[in-house]
Amino acid sequence: QVESLAMERGNAIATASQKALAANLKGAIQRGGVQEAFKFCNVQAMPITDSLSQAYDATIRRATLWVRNPADEATETERKILEKYHEQMQSGESPDPQVINLDEEYVLYTKPIAIKNGLCLNCHGEVGKQVQQQTYQLIQERYPEDEATGHKMGDLRGIWSIRLNKSSLKKDEISGMLMRK
Repeated sequence: QVESLAMERGNAIATASQKALAANLKGAIQRGGVQEAFKFCNVQAMPITDSLSQAYDATIRRATLWVRNPADEATETERKILEKYHEQMQSGESPDPQVINLDEEYVLYTKPIAIKNGLCLNCHGEVGKQVQQQTYQLIQERYPEDEATGHKMGDLRGIWSIRLNKSSLKKDEISGMLMRK
């Protein structure tokens, strides 16, 4: 029961988080192009996910094997999930979100983040082709150890990693049942 609640809630949170970041990113591009979008991601992406974490009573983060911001580096658990998703995508499969029981209190919902939009390649594509030199210079200034370029359309970029409290999920289920009566 907890697993299906976590799957439903995790998917809703991941979708809302993706929409919030995408809308803000598009606004930054309209205001000042790709360089403005990079600056937005650099400064505003984490505060947005932090505020959504509070709103949803969850811990929301993006994790990756190809690190740009060190704060997004995958934990050991996330690394194993990312490696599995990557293998699936390399063999032509489409990986599904999953829920993992972490301990007595928490479950982890994960969902792959694939590059599905050409806009992403402006900062994560091939340097000199999709990533313009001026943008790459900004990336190198802020993240000299960057590993997040060289991607192609359809590549796995990372995962949504959402830690949910089991007791909150159960409370949501009970209040949902009461509201349906």
